[in-house]
Amino acid sequence: MNVPDVDGVPPVTFAPGSGGDIILAAADAIGIGPLFGGNGGAPQWGLYRQGRSVVACESVLAFDHKVDFAVSDHPLERGSFESFNKVAIPFDVRLIFTAGGTEARRAALLNSLRAIAGDLNLYDAVTPETVYRDVNIVHLDYRRTAQAGAGLLIVAVWCQEIRQTSPSTGGSGSSTATPSGAGQENGGTVQPASPGTINDTSFGANGFASTFNPNSPGAAGVPNGSFTTAPIPDTTVGPSGLGDFPTAGLGDPIA
Repeated sequence: MNVPDVDGVPPVTFAPGSGGDIILAAADAIGIGPLFGGNGGAPQWGLYRQGRSVVACESVLAFDHKVDFAVSDHPLERGSFESFNKVAIPFDVRLIFTAGGTEARRAALLNSLRAIAGDLNLYDAVTPETVYRDVNIVHLDYRRTAQAGAGLLIVAVWCQEIRQTSPSTGGSGSSTATPSGAGQENGGTVQPASPGTINDTSFGANGFASTFNPNSPGAAGVPNGSFTTAPIPDTTVGPSGLGDFPTAGLGDPIA
């Protein structure tokens, strides 16, 4: 390894054989590209949609996967608890993409991420061993300073599993605690029908409307005269054959 002979740089003497270690370390770093980038072969690492990569990167530096489970419990007597359910929370996937060499490559990486960061599409996080399906981007960030990021752009992308469930329509396959809680179910096409003719003989020729005369209601079993000027006799109120009810004043006992 050569140290430039310029003002301000002191002469450096390396130990014998130290240069070989540096060469080996550089060789390992070169191998990162084919390992994570899928160099020319089948997809190895990254975000894909319908089998096509959606991120214009040169390589993937890191891949993280995390899944949590929630256990439900409830308190019992004397401070004890009982667990009764366990549910898997949507998993997280995190990738670190890189692009460098030219300004066009770095711009392509940023533009490809901006194009998919705000949409609602579902993507596949691909690794050689497992494909994590139905994920969507929820976060991305990158940092550039004078010491790092000027020539090599490193972007971190966080994704989360999106679970899809079909809504319940309350059909024959669903059950409810009470019949009133069941949803509406369509059983076929309903044909409109004519309401038809009302069959009511009370409005016919022999009905009540044809024989009742408000000026002479006696024919209908009501005493002659007006309803307002001719009160109904007391004899019509009492039971048949018992006559009139006795009239008593307030407080007088009824014999």
